[in-house]
Formats: sequence, structure tokens, C-alpha cells
Amino acid sequence: AESAGTEVWACWPGDGRWFRAKVTSVRGSSVSVAWLRRGSEKVGEEDEYLSSTGCDELLFTRLPHASVVTAKDRPAQAVVEKADRWRQQLGRVEELSQRFRSLRNACNKLAAQSAGPLPRDPLQGLAE
Repeated sequence: AESAGTEVWACWPGDGRWFRAKVTSVRGSSVSVAWLRRGSEKVGEEDEYLSSTGCDELLFTRLPHASVVTAKDRPAQAVVEKADRWRQQLGRVEELSQRFRSLRNACNKLAAQSAGPLPRDPLQGLAE
């Protein structure tokens, strides 16, 4: 079982390829990972790191347990039909949309409870 700090192979949801990562937390049925960068020790091949694809590897990503393995060697790339990949990505977008709505509702409740009026645009005043 993965635990925080464990180096793993994690499946990048964008294309289904496996890259080196480190577990940051395990919660319920998901594992949060930080994508590793190839350090000065030059461990592994360049294409084993998400940064080699041009993606923003500084992101933390929450993945299902099945997308994270503690194998010595890189797992074989799964052959996934485009329609299946599309359904997976769409499901993730829907999940994030629900979280956004929940966060927006919480912010609206906090704004309603605050003593003073809040600016309509949350970024208003930052440029001044």
C-alpha cells in the first residue's frame, strides 16, 4: 500500500502514460501525488518524468489507487480507446465542477455573513 513519501509510478490522466511521482497523501479511494523532476543524479530516463512532455509537473494530482503503483520498472502503457479516455476526462471535469460549485457556495455564505460588503470582483483592488 502506498503511503505519504513513497516514490511511485503514476498514470498521468492527460494521456494514460506512466511517470515518476511521490505520494503526498492517501485519502479514501484516492492518492495524491506530486510529479517528480529529474534531479542532478539523472535517475532514470528523461521520458520517465512528466516534465519531459511539457506539462506542468508542479501540479499535485489526485488519482485512483489503480493509477499508482510501487513497481521497480515502469508499467506497460495501457491501450485505451479514445472514447474511454474521453469518458475518463469528462468524469474528472464533472467532479471538479461539483467541487467548484461547493466552494463557490461556501464563499457566498461567508460573504453573506461578513460585516462589510465585499467587492463584486474578488480581484478588485489588487492592482491598486
